[in-house]
Amino acid sequence: MNYTVTPLTVVEFSYRNDVQGEIHGLGLDEDTQLNNAPRVFQFHGTQYWDKARRLGASDWYAGPSGTWKDYRIEVGKSYTGLMRYLVVGNDHDVTTPNATASIKNIKLYNAEDYDKDGIPDWWENQWGTDVAFKDAGLDSDNDGLSNYQEYQNNSDPLDPEGPLTLAGYLDLRPYNSHTGQDVPSAGTITVENKGESMTVVGNRWVRVPYDYNVTPNTVMEFELQGHQQGEIHAVGLDVDTLDANGKQLCQLWGTDVWSNAFQPGDYDGYSHHAPDWKTYRIRVGRLTTGAMHHFFVVNDDDNAPHDASMTIRKVRFYEAPINDAQGYVDLRYWSGYGLPTNDGDVPKSGSVTPANNGRELSIAGNRWLQVLVDYPVTPRTVVEFSYRADAEGETHGLGLDENTELADAARVFRIHGTQASSYTITTPPSQRYRDQGSWRQYHLPVGRTYPAGLMRYLVLANDDDRLSPLASTQFKDIKIFEQEDADSDGMPDAWEIANSLNPNYAGDANADPDQDGLTNYQEYVTGTNPDTPDTDEDSLRDKLSAFGLAAYWKMDITGTSDKKFKMRPIRMPMEPH
Repeated sequence: MNYTVTPLTVVEFSYRNDVQGEIHGLGLDEDTQLNNAPRVFQFHGTQYWDKARRLGASDWYAGPSGTWKDYRIEVGKSYTGLMRYLVVGNDHDVTTPNATASIKNIKLYNAEDYDKDGIPDWWENQWGTDVAFKDAGLDSDNDGLSNYQEYQNNSDPLDPEGPLTLAGYLDLRPYNSHTGQDVPSAGTITVENKGESMTVVGNRWVRVPYDYNVTPNTVMEFELQGHQQGEIHAVGLDVDTLDANGKQLCQLWGTDVWSNAFQPGDYDGYSHHAPDWKTYRIRVGRLTTGAMHHFFVVNDDDNAPHDASMTIRKVRFYEAPINDAQGYVDLRYWSGYGLPTNDGDVPKSGSVTPANNGRELSIAGNRWLQVLVDYPVTPRTVVEFSYRADAEGETHGLGLDENTELADAARVFRIHGTQASSYTITTPPSQRYRDQGSWRQYHLPVGRTYPAGLMRYLVLANDDDRLSPLASTQFKDIKIFEQEDADSDGMPDAWEIANSLNPNYAGDANADPDQDGLTNYQEYVTGTNPDTPDTDEDSLRDKLSAFGLAAYWKMDITGTSDKKFKMRPIRMPMEPH
């Protein structure tokens, strides 16, 4: 098509959807590469594509199915230059894709700009600025944004209380008092850094006008520092200005428990981090969904001297699926595990560092972490991941849990560490990590151990209760999936094929071709080779290595020519998992 996009370029069209897929959108592109630059504007779908430009709540296609919606997208606000292709997306990556959509009356043009100030005439007419006067550089409502910036943000140039975002963060300057709760005379509000930061002192409840369509993938991110604890410290989006008609906000801190707010569990309570800065990434879409219109900041302190105080900054909302496009769990959205009983995570004992777009997590200190995954476990569920340790602690492992309680049931598979505990599941010696400083890949058939049902959290353990914990580990490329098992014998098809077994014959599960005392199924569970009687070459048949020496000592021979040996005790499981 060869169209030169300018800052005033607009595309208009009508869209209809009959069956929703994962991603529906339209855009322009200079080449045929899908992932090199965000060119498609997404306005519908069950997933949010990180390479797309997502339209706002008012432009999101909400149906009902089979109805037409007219669109006008100012593409020139997002990119300019020569574009060769019009791109239409109807993505549906399932076994039987049936997503169905229609697009008609597509028109591409440059909007008129009589005064040549970079703001199209239709927008100036809509908002009441002068189409014949170059007023792009003026700040008509004195809210810190020029008229041109208001056009870029699609906010009201004559209303300082419109929903604003600066540098990707919510502008907190246009806050309003929340009538019925806020007591302006009993505190202060200080907004700094051009609206990026707000410090609240006293008994104050305020709200900022902000429209956002919360989906199951919506994340609320912000930084918080508490200075003096009050009764309730909470933040979040709300559909209205009523504070007692349903849970919407997230309480983070406070001496009182507010029954109309979500409580720590999916996210950390701030008391474990006070008085330090804490970065929060809360999957609010797993708590509530729908069109929201207000961002609330609550600093409740009803009793004199009304000195409760906190600072919140860098607030933003965005879409982030639990798994990335390759199916790996995004580990950036972690929080502390076991915090309600104080038996688990000790936030100030060490650090947590995500890397590689959330596919990798480095953990140091006495840390137990959880990542919300909401995965329905079946007997065929498997967790695959890679693990590396640079300094051994007491317990290192991974698992899934239905809640945030550490001690109510053993859910973590211990693959490394100096101690076992009732909190963990012992793995066979063949799955123990012994190569400090090197990566090892794991394949855990967790569905053979867990009860079937929804597991809400992925749990990562780096336990080290020493006064100065030194434990240091890394997890990466974590994937949770259902393994194929055509003959339902408990052994996945891929494993049977790799070990020359028949994936369509259930009888081979009880066979023992290498005559080491373990059936093929037991070899799979313990991670040993069904064709080799002594997988780890320790001069003991696999059955003895895996199950038969629970109360004995196992010798690891590391001798050299001078006949020196090293011995260490290892406790082994009596029964296969």
